[in-house]
Amino acid sequence: MFDSGWSDSTKAVSMGRNQQIIKSVNTPVIFASTYLKNESSVYGRHDNSTWRAFEEVIGELEGGHAVSFSSGQAATSAVFSLLDSTSRLFLVNDSYNGTRLLADSLQSRGVLKLELLTPEVSADPFCLLDEAPPIAGKADRKDLYWLETPSNPMLRIYPLDKWVAFKEAAGAMLVVDNTFASPVLQNPLRMGADVVVHSATKVISGHSDVIMGVVVAKDERLAEELREIRTLAGSIPGPMETFLALRGVRTLFLRFDRQQENAVALTDLLSRRLGADKVFYPGLPSNSGYELAKSQMRGSGYLISFDFGDSALAERFCDSLKLMTYATSLGGVETLVERRSRHRGEEATPPGLVRISVGIEAIEDLLFDLDQALVAVDR
Repeated sequence: MFDSGWSDSTKAVSMGRNQQIIKSVNTPVIFASTYLKNESSVYGRHDNSTWRAFEEVIGELEGGHAVSFSSGQAATSAVFSLLDSTSRLFLVNDSYNGTRLLADSLQSRGVLKLELLTPEVSADPFCLLDEAPPIAGKADRKDLYWLETPSNPMLRIYPLDKWVAFKEAAGAMLVVDNTFASPVLQNPLRMGADVVVHSATKVISGHSDVIMGVVVAKDERLAEELREIRTLAGSIPGPMETFLALRGVRTLFLRFDRQQENAVALTDLLSRRLGADKVFYPGLPSNSGYELAKSQMRGSGYLISFDFGDSALAERFCDSLKLMTYATSLGGVETLVERRSRHRGEEATPPGLVRISVGIEAIEDLLFDLDQALVAVDR
């Protein structure tokens, strides 16, 4: 190659390309904006083999066809893009605030019609048939029911079996935000839902260093439609973010086991100090969703919410913590604590509510930190 005849400046640009990629145990990160003529893809916005590896894993875990996105919000936006001005979006009003704010924005611009559902209605969706009669077979209408269980941040549990039966009677699509439960605890597609959405930023990646989302569709044609939306909107994940998310998935079940084990121990302490009625956790027998959670989930998860009944007291508690970190988000290896009502769109959240995303630290250290913070606020 030394006698190629090209100048050094040309060699700097041209040499070392198109080498055979060594087959490795780990999936390599592919940084490429364009591909050679005879390859299956022509441009980096259309496809990337690192995306495909991540999507294969999540698709297998959920039982469908996965499409990755640049964020959980981008994934949600792509699903909403399936709707039009004749569509109705039914959304439980204690869903993630980003989902509700996006839906509000789309409604204000006439993109869709939004109907917020109370937790009471969401616990028994068949009562909606009186207000929104079945429209099965009407091809020009796409109604969508968006369910989040457990909900954010109250950790309410909604009946997936009832919602699946209801959406079939109503002739609509059922989408489940499975971010909190993750594929570890439940698989809504296997229970009859049409689409699952994840903020892969959270427990799937698990290290608070990635922003990504993923949609999993039961129907392959719907997944292709979502891929087309991703390509046209340009809401693609970066190859490095996808690699990190894929690496995170490899330890998802191990991390989740430790996080859940820690959460159970912290919940026990909180219940004894604050009273079980002030603590919201699916694994608590006193929780209203306890029996339902046992029937449709394979555990109780790593998230705990509890109510001090006063915002100043909740703030003082959070500021008194020494190991747990006062920050938003969830699902990482570190324990994060926050008062949710400080965020836009959380006006209905009790001002004294604190949410803990339990990490994988040694439980004795977490218990010590929780205990000293409770003492600091006379609890």
